[in-house]
Amino acid sequence: MYIQSALNGPEGSVVTYFFRGDQFVTFDWDLERAFLGGKSITDDWILPLSFQPLESPYRFDAALSGHESKVNQYRHYSYFFHGADYIRHDWRDNPPPARPIQVQSDLSAWHLPSPFNMGVDAAFNGKLSRTGYAYFFKGNQYAKYNWMEDKLEYVKPLSSMLNGMPVDFAQGIEAAVSGLGSYGDYGYLFKGDQYIRFHWDSLNVDNERPIVDNWLGLAELLLAGQAKSKAFGWLWTAVSKLEAYIDVLAANASDSFMEATLQTHFHIPPSLPNSEKVGRINEILSNYEKVDRALHRAPEIFEISQTISDPAATVYNVRIYFSKEFVLTGPAARAAIIIHEGIHFVDELATETNDIPEWYLTDEVADSLSLPRQDTIPEIITRYDTMTMAMALHNPSSYASFAQHISYNYDTRYGSARQDPIPGYW
Repeated sequence: MYIQSALNGPEGSVVTYFFRGDQFVTFDWDLERAFLGGKSITDDWILPLSFQPLESPYRFDAALSGHESKVNQYRHYSYFFHGADYIRHDWRDNPPPARPIQVQSDLSAWHLPSPFNMGVDAAFNGKLSRTGYAYFFKGNQYAKYNWMEDKLEYVKPLSSMLNGMPVDFAQGIEAAVSGLGSYGDYGYLFKGDQYIRFHWDSLNVDNERPIVDNWLGLAELLLAGQAKSKAFGWLWTAVSKLEAYIDVLAANASDSFMEATLQTHFHIPPSLPNSEKVGRINEILSNYEKVDRALHRAPEIFEISQTISDPAATVYNVRIYFSKEFVLTGPAARAAIIIHEGIHFVDELATETNDIPEWYLTDEVADSLSLPRQDTIPEIITRYDTMTMAMALHNPSSYASFAQHISYNYDTRYGSARQDPIPGYW
């Protein structure tokens, strides 16, 4: 799933907010591209605890813009749905980061029958001859709601909604939105990595198409945002445990796991005097803290690129660029890429010479980690397990791999050679 929900902006705007997990991206219909990627929902909206499932980030299942109802009393509101609850925000009140909750209630207010009243998959407003109606989706059904009369019109099979509805979309969708600007006559349904477009008067469906290439930057920046959330978890765990280890060293005590992990990824030998260890650890902490600050600026520094061939690339202290190859990369690798590129962004010594991939190992170590053996690559001057401490302290892969190792107490080594999560270590 690339897109979890979508919300058209306030009256008069030509932007849509697309959500995935706790992140959102703003899409400009006039520019035909996404921007402001990697932004947290809570940067712009204050949400109730019911919108945060147990041990999960805040998220929305669906959203609606009241102004699209063309009913004056709803024109300033947006509505967000999660499970059996919904909330209302007023666009006029308090710009981010303090846009407050106006109304909090349950879905019975929308007169939705079971199973819709326990949560919906998606929602959007009709346009043209369907103006004044909202459409809610649940599984292979959809419900039509009348804004003006505040009543449910009907529930029907999703397969009957459009002419030429693809079979896979008739079984259920994940997000929906009505177009804006020059695309205002169309509705859009999303599922997985595909979408369909239909005209609101004829209800005729265009061909099913991939989101990537047709919605510039949308999937790239949404996935980068979600990967950032996972990367933050690794980064904060690494920082807290490194700070605790400095206290251990100050007490002349030891921590065999931390010593071994520092040696594995930063090549800091356990025999190094404690004062020197603290110095090296402070270098590591400084870079992690710089990455943390940089990632909090993700909407400013995350950008899409149509020219790079790698999943991501960075210009020091300028931008982190993501390509469509990033979308094709596995979720574990995407999170590792965020920290990797974050080090490139903050450390001017994280150059090609010091950029040693976590998967470029001697055969024995590769075998021990169940990673593929690698033939010699002349342009990479050493293997990950044979680089010097000086190189490791500026190696982006060292920071990504160490943070994972500390978080899971296991050397997951996520990256291009291990792109998907190991069961139990995610």
